[in-house]
Amino acid sequence: MRDKTVILIVEDDQNIVDLVRSNLSVRGHDVIVSKNGDSIAQTLELRAPDLVLLDLMLPDADGFELCREIRELSKVGIIVLSARRAETDLARRRVTKGGRLVHLTQTEFALLRQFAVSPGVLLTHATLLRRVWGPGYETQTEYTRVYVARLRAKLESPGGEQLFITEPRSGYRFALPAQDRVPLAASRSPG
Repeated sequence: MRDKTVILIVEDDQNIVDLVRSNLSVRGHDVIVSKNGDSIAQTLELRAPDLVLLDLMLPDADGFELCREIRELSKVGIIVLSARRAETDLARRRVTKGGRLVHLTQTEFALLRQFAVSPGVLLTHATLLRRVWGPGYETQTEYTRVYVARLRAKLESPGGEQLFITEPRSGYRFALPAQDRVPLAASRSPG
């Protein structure tokens, strides 16, 4: 009988991996990380995790298919991490500004999707490049600069609110427009 709970994290976003791993590790859990679920069968057999935290939004794998594969191989508990609920406006692939439809290329839309599902979160150049352009593009920071500039030109108004906040030498944050922000006081429970 082992003394630590073994938790497998299947997640490609290094920021999320670092956050979840550190929180689980300080609580005494043994954490295994898989970036894409490639060796999930081998990991389940060799390490026999007690729990799987599974991201459905992996760039090179279908999270639902991975979930089915895990279930076929093991009765391990699975907790799904997903931003899919936030994608239902996104699923229609329609972007409007001031009530008018804005045409975005596939790459521009894929980049905007990454921002939309992570409002306020710092998305590094490497993260954006990996998620939008794929593995192997992590050092091509000029791509993110060019495409964020295109999104700014199409979605931000001159002199208006900035939607794409540059974090020098790091990446970008997506700021929700003021009318979509929930005041902090409104989100507090009484007491």
